[in-house]
Amino acid sequence: MIFVIPLILFLSIYNFYMMSVLNGRTAQTGQDTIRVYQKPMGKDMHDIESLMVNMVANDAAFQQWVYSTTDLNAYMDSQTIINKMKNWVGSSAPIASFYAYDVNHDIFWETYGGSYSYTNKMEIKSFLKQIIRDDQKSVVKKWFIDKIGTKYYLFRVMHRNGAYIMCVFDLDKVEKPQFNLDINHGAFLFYAAEDYTPLTSVQEVRQKGISLRNANGKPYYITGDDQKFIIVQSYDAYSRLNLMYAIPYRGLFMTFDKTMVFFFSGSILIFCLLGISFRVLKKWYLNPLKALVDTMETVKKGNMEAKMSYGNNVLEFQKLSETFNDMLQQIKMLKISTYEYQIETQQAKLQYLQIQIRPHFFLNCLKNIYGLAQEQKYKQIQDMILALSNYLRYILKNNMSLVTVSTELQSVRNYILLQQLSADLQVSCDIELDPRLKEFRIPPLSIQTFVENSVKHASVSYKKLMISIKIALLKSEGENLVNITILDNGQGFPDDMLQDLNGTTEAVYCEDHIGIQNVKHRFSLIYHDTCTFSFSNVTGGACIEIFIPAAGIPLDENPDNREGGLDNDGTDR
Repeated sequence: MIFVIPLILFLSIYNFYMMSVLNGRTAQTGQDTIRVYQKPMGKDMHDIESLMVNMVANDAAFQQWVYSTTDLNAYMDSQTIINKMKNWVGSSAPIASFYAYDVNHDIFWETYGGSYSYTNKMEIKSFLKQIIRDDQKSVVKKWFIDKIGTKYYLFRVMHRNGAYIMCVFDLDKVEKPQFNLDINHGAFLFYAAEDYTPLTSVQEVRQKGISLRNANGKPYYITGDDQKFIIVQSYDAYSRLNLMYAIPYRGLFMTFDKTMVFFFSGSILIFCLLGISFRVLKKWYLNPLKALVDTMETVKKGNMEAKMSYGNNVLEFQKLSETFNDMLQQIKMLKISTYEYQIETQQAKLQYLQIQIRPHFFLNCLKNIYGLAQEQKYKQIQDMILALSNYLRYILKNNMSLVTVSTELQSVRNYILLQQLSADLQVSCDIELDPRLKEFRIPPLSIQTFVENSVKHASVSYKKLMISIKIALLKSEGENLVNITILDNGQGFPDDMLQDLNGTTEAVYCEDHIGIQNVKHRFSLIYHDTCTFSFSNVTGGACIEIFIPAAGIPLDENPDNREGGLDNDGTDR
């Protein structure tokens, strides 16, 4: 490719350069032809204009006509003028006609230099009278062009004191050069206006689909429908006409000799062979490599099910595909084993953390039962043991799975009842639960741990302990959240403890407040970074808020979310 592609480019550029050179030479020949063609026409126009100027300025008969006082004298003088013009008609082939017109006496004479139809003559006569009536000054300044019937003519008008002489110049009768326009048959010359409207050979230009435009400084341009033409043009400021030369464009191979055709055909053949070779290379080597890279990118994104295809006849790629697929399978098995190990480790850690809470609670219950036994309150001991058995049944049955909010709240009620039965503790628990969240699942002993913490640290002998639990559904930044709030009327958290509890460091085992750290750690293992804890002191006690994502729970209801709690006498409220 390094050697062949530059060679092909060089040959192609050379061939197109030669074609451009040949077209340039053809255009130069056309320019020479145009100059030869323009010369006789320009001479005729200058000669006619000189004769007309000389007559208006110096001719005695014209001066008498200008100052004729009677219609008869004007008629005789104008006839003398038109007779002189008859001689001019024969001196130049392109002259279609001459006219003499006396506006003051309304006398009109004409003479023609060829056979024109009566209709055509009358159209020219009416046209000249009309332009003189419309504007008697502007038409006499220079040659101008207009269309009469189906043909275009050049006009020159001069006047003095209402006496007009006019020349009509037929473009189709302009003298042509006395040699063949082009060696190759089919070239033709024609005139176009300043706006490139064709004036002669109009039908031929339209049939061949030749588009006329400004060449913008270029020596030529190529146009045409089926047959292409090289268009060369030259603008004549005196006549304000574009002389156009259309030369048939023969194309690339028509201008090549046998040697050039051989080299050009050879370069095309080499280029085709190069394309075929590249397609073979792409099919057997590049596509398998691309498939390998794509498979590796897919695996990199986490899709371990991707596999390499064996559909390749190259033995090396078959071996590579087989080895790669085996390697992916082994990685997949190792990843599954690692994942299972991580799950088992996490479950063991959760089980340890949950068991870690139980001794703390069990010791409190045994201590309370011992106190009731000392006071010989056997009925309360029986009720407390029954409540404790219900509670133990709950925590032992659900120690490794999430529980519903309603189940957790029932455990809280049992705990409050145990506290009310175990001592003379004035405690009440008010629960507000959104009915839509009854089946929402949370880790077991999560709310109960904070309630236990309030009973242990917020209780004072001189006032009733009031605990409020509110579980609501709210919306934050387009995401549904479950908000669990536990509030008591105790002394609140110490400042240093608030700083530790609201810190971002990972919760670990510590001697004080093991239950709170335990719950935070379990939530972090289950919900990762999507769950948020907030610890604060409010007027009259401590406040704990938990925010848990709750996708899929609607917010278009407004239920009565009041649920009963336990008063200090153990009755539901």
